[in-house]
Amino acid sequence: MYRVKNTLTMNFLMEKEKGERVSLRLRDSRGKIIHEEIVGKAIRKFGRKFNFSEVEDGRYTLEIFDDKELIVKNIFLTSKEVLEVQGRSLVSMN
Repeated sequence: MYRVKNTLTMNFLMEKEKGERVSLRLRDSRGKIIHEEIVGKAIRKFGRKFNFSEVEDGRYTLEIFDDKELIVKNIFLTSKEVLEVQGRSLVSMN
């Protein structure tokens, strides 16, 4: 997972074994599910763009899981005010 330079978009890329089903779940800081998706058994390579330009500042969590394992990625979105221009930062942490 990586941020697209100079944007509020995160690219998520994954490779998995054929025959495995993997689920993705993006949650906000209150635990509400914002996006949920299942990657089917026949798919080996998968990619998804997550656009954070229209969501509130805060902590977001991406959960990637199958029957055996859960991987959690934390994403922090903050606004900064620099003089008269507002900017936003997007940070992903393992």
